[in-house]
Amino acid sequence: PILNMASKIDANDEGQEKREKEDSESKARRQRRKRHNWDANPTELPTLSEEQTERLKKVQQYCSQESQIFRHQLAASQIAQAFSTDAQQGAREFASQQRAVQLMSRIYVGSIAFDLNEEHLRQAFSPFGAMRSVNMPFDSSTMKHKGFCFIEYETPEAAQLALENMAGALIAGRPIKVGRPNNAPQAIQILEQLRKEALASHRLYITSVHPGLREDDIRSVFGSFGNIRSCKLASPPDMPTKHKGYGFIEFEDDLAAAEAVTNLNMFELGGQHLRVCRALTPARDFAFAMEFDAETGEEVKKPEPPPPPPEPSLPPAPTAPLDSEHAESVTVSGATQRYLLTQRLTREGRSPIILLRNMVSADEIDAELHGEISHECCKYGDVDEIVIFQEHPEGGAQSAADIDVKIFVAFMRPEQAEAALTALNGRWFGGRQLLATTYPEDLFRAKDYSANGAA
Repeated sequence: PILNMASKIDANDEGQEKREKEDSESKARRQRRKRHNWDANPTELPTLSEEQTERLKKVQQYCSQESQIFRHQLAASQIAQAFSTDAQQGAREFASQQRAVQLMSRIYVGSIAFDLNEEHLRQAFSPFGAMRSVNMPFDSSTMKHKGFCFIEYETPEAAQLALENMAGALIAGRPIKVGRPNNAPQAIQILEQLRKEALASHRLYITSVHPGLREDDIRSVFGSFGNIRSCKLASPPDMPTKHKGYGFIEFEDDLAAAEAVTNLNMFELGGQHLRVCRALTPARDFAFAMEFDAETGEEVKKPEPPPPPPEPSLPPAPTAPLDSEHAESVTVSGATQRYLLTQRLTREGRSPIILLRNMVSADEIDAELHGEISHECCKYGDVDEIVIFQEHPEGGAQSAADIDVKIFVAFMRPEQAEAALTALNGRWFGGRQLLATTYPEDLFRAKDYSANGAA
């Protein structure tokens, strides 16, 4: 029993030591957790060495620099986005103005006699400005046109003049109807804004300008009413030395522009009557091709055009006079100015127009005839225009042989026409002997082809 008692005492002592050891280890663990607790006082953190401190400064400096770069990039991106939005809005606004200008450059012509064709309408409506197209729908069952067409001019001013002057006009004994297409009202509001801008610039539209006149001639005529800021005649892209017969003049004040319209509209100059009116558009290039349905006149939708590039500067108009033998400088105004210009254009009755007859019959006219005539006549000078006209007898033509085919060739200068006249009169063409004569220029410009030429 004594031994058993001693054994129990030893066991108790060992258990007590084990418990004390466990308590000591537990206390040490609690102390370690306290030292490494995240909520511990920062003063208890270990002190950084000099190397660590230097590295920390470099990291802070790097982060500061990167932050500044990011802020600059963000600001630049925001500015670029704002400019891009403005540019897109400007491009959309310009595209809508282009559509409006082209819509208002179109007119509807109805009640057309069935014996008329596109060429007759071109001749009747050409005094108001250059045309882009004449669309006359045809009926496949009757092989005749449907009695109406759509005419598209290069400018809305030309379309407005045609509306004002041709509504109810008699063509082939029948009064025609002239109006706007059905889709025109959607463009009126935009065009009205452009018209106000054009009025502020005192800009005028002029058309039916003689092909022999230059910008300096037009400026000298209109300059008698006030100071001119700019004068520009529209030129074909491939022929900058010629003009299309229309242009724009901008005065420095509104009173001069108003007097010019009042006094020079229908002013005869070089055998043609000038037509002058207020411009409907400001000095901006609105050239933009739209497609229209020939039947309804509605626009054929297509992708929006890109914003236009900066307008290139055109070469200056030539200053050489029409007739180098008579190179006077015209500086006077009014009736004397008109007289001197007319005399320069038709010096001593000389005309730059020749008439060729007995060249072909009506059934021999084909698509190649125009090119053959141009190729031959270009040997004698600059050919401005060629017109092939078929004159029917009063009682009507019974056959092609009864139709008199007249071919008019317009040169740039009278001496060129005289050279062609000398070379072509009496020559043989396709088994026929040509008859060549000069033709009065005033009749030709007025599209009167009924005369038989001059001796």
